[in-house]
Amino acid sequence: MKRFTHCLTAFACLVMAMVAVSCDKESDTPPGLSIESGAIASFPGESVVVKATVSDEVGIQSIHLTCPEMGVDKLYDLSSQKPVVFNVSYQFVIPLDTDTDIPANFRIEVLGTSGKTTVKPIQVTYLPDTTDPVITTFGDEIGVDFDDDNSIAEPTLVFSFTDDRGLASARLQIADISFDETLPLSGRSDNATFYPVFDASGLYDATLTVTDDAGNTTAKQIVFGVIGEEPENPISDYTHMWIVNTEEDPADYMLGYYQYMARTDAYIYSVLFYAPKADTKIAFVPIQDIDGADYFGRSPYASTKILNNKGYVLPITIPAVGYYNVSINIQTHALTITPHTPAAVNPFAGQVRGYSYVNGGSTNSQFATSPVNGNPMRLASNFDIVDPAGSWPNVVFITSDWSKSWNPVYDSTWTYIIRWEYNAAFVSSYAYFESVAAGIHPAVFDMEAMWVTMKKPQP
Repeated sequence: MKRFTHCLTAFACLVMAMVAVSCDKESDTPPGLSIESGAIASFPGESVVVKATVSDEVGIQSIHLTCPEMGVDKLYDLSSQKPVVFNVSYQFVIPLDTDTDIPANFRIEVLGTSGKTTVKPIQVTYLPDTTDPVITTFGDEIGVDFDDDNSIAEPTLVFSFTDDRGLASARLQIADISFDETLPLSGRSDNATFYPVFDASGLYDATLTVTDDAGNTTAKQIVFGVIGEEPENPISDYTHMWIVNTEEDPADYMLGYYQYMARTDAYIYSVLFYAPKADTKIAFVPIQDIDGADYFGRSPYASTKILNNKGYVLPITIPAVGYYNVSINIQTHALTITPHTPAAVNPFAGQVRGYSYVNGGSTNSQFATSPVNGNPMRLASNFDIVDPAGSWPNVVFITSDWSKSWNPVYDSTWTYIIRWEYNAAFVSSYAYFESVAAGIHPAVFDMEAMWVTMKKPQP
């Protein structure tokens, strides 16, 4: 019996020794660490994502990301789970006050449950700032009202700027009145307000310069038209306004020529507008009648001064194709036009269809839309409407499976459309109108501005 016991003991020791040898063999292998990109090329203020895959056959104890120069100290404590594989995706923003002259020591350290470690560095390169700042204020002719009774003009001039990293200063120079002032700016978007004084009417050349933190500059030549009171017809605090493309004929449209401008405050109206071509010309009217008595355009002497005087004012010119936030204050004669960046991708491009029916429920037409001039947010097609006598066609935009729709929103009296809106559940309303003729109607549905235009049948 003793002999048998001794044999069992010896066998157990042998097994334990083999296990120990096996464990020692596994613990000799350090954790695996695969970094998606072994380098960071960025700059202060920018967001960075570090991705890596960590593996260890006996389990991962912790993963530690550090970079003292950028304030990074991220510890993944995995001691309770001890996974054999773990994916790291760590996002952080490089602090704006990072000293780019000091080399950054970014590293990832992995500790396995065996006690073995793996450490890998990530090379950091700070990209130089070579991009010029942008002056976003619209227009290079600015109107200033001159007080003839007191022989003085004291305007408040506000200019807007942006930069991809950081703004430093804005400088306005008006040589004829010895005005030269520099104001500090900060952040990636900021305004500067200047208060020059003019003691005589006339045209004044000026230079506006913006500088970013890296010393890049952008300069713009401006002309201040300092003139006495210009002729203007009486105005009202209208419930809304309409923006129009003056190069188009409203008689060619069945839908959407007059685009609604919401009243955001007393005498102030705004809209997101798309300029379909370079040098698009626009104006503003309080009713859907471009030939009406009230017609707002720019002063002949200043591109950003709005007046109500048909026959005296000129259309406002938008120089480049694109979306713009347009705002007017008809009481202070102020016009603001700033570029708008649309969504990068239209998730419904190629899916949206126009759908119409006539009273009685018979279906007229469906069509798949396509991007206009490469803009995925603007979808267009020819809409074939058959209009039986005495019926009113109705139009709505839907996905082909009817799961999503874009419906017109009317004013409280159901007289005119003020916008189109997304409705994921059902078709809640249609654009309805009495067609002047059946035929092919060119239509454009803008999913950024949420506006629809439809022309009458073309010859």
